[in-house]
Amino acid sequence: VLDPVQSAQGGLDAFVAVVGASGSALSWSTYLGGAADDQGTGIALGPDGAVYAVGFTFSSDMPVTPGAYRDGYAGGDGFLFKLTAATAIVQIEHPTAGPIITSTVAVSGWAVPNGSSAIGSVRVSVDGIQVGTATYGFYRPDVCNVYPGRPGCPYVGFYFTLNVAALSPGSHTVTVSATDTEANPNVGSDTVTITIPY
Repeated sequence: VLDPVQSAQGGLDAFVAVVGASGSALSWSTYLGGAADDQGTGIALGPDGAVYAVGFTFSSDMPVTPGAYRDGYAGGDGFLFKLTAATAIVQIEHPTAGPIITSTVAVSGWAVPNGSSAIGSVRVSVDGIQVGTATYGFYRPDVCNVYPGRPGCPYVGFYFTLNVAALSPGSHTVTVSATDTEANPNVGSDTVTITIPY
């Protein structure tokens, strides 16, 4: 299984696998079930890109959503799972939170996909407004030692020079968003707060 919600099989389980738009690469896959036997009977792709899987379970430990109509096992229960692809993992390493910036600042870090498609773009925004696209592809074997086998490894670092001259004095939120190249793209992000002096 690749990037699973459930990595281990317990008894007979349902299985979901999602492939990329080309049909040649596995995006992610997972088992669905509990300790006893479970069976998937239907699957659909929603307009939001989520995968909906239905079936029945004989597992008393099948996960249940809080507030569900029935939250305990009653023998031979049905299930409906909504599964979404995991987002890219993004880490801003510089600047660290809270620095006072007066001219330009380097925004740098790394981003790895959480599926089989590489990162396609890394955008930088300030207070929700995109200010540019970071250069992506710097050598970061340290990151790929933690996330081995991710597409793009070991070239997963990013860098952007942020000019703060046009920003008003006060606190601002810098967001870095990484988008993969899936047909229904997955986006991950990280934020840091910077301060422009009065």
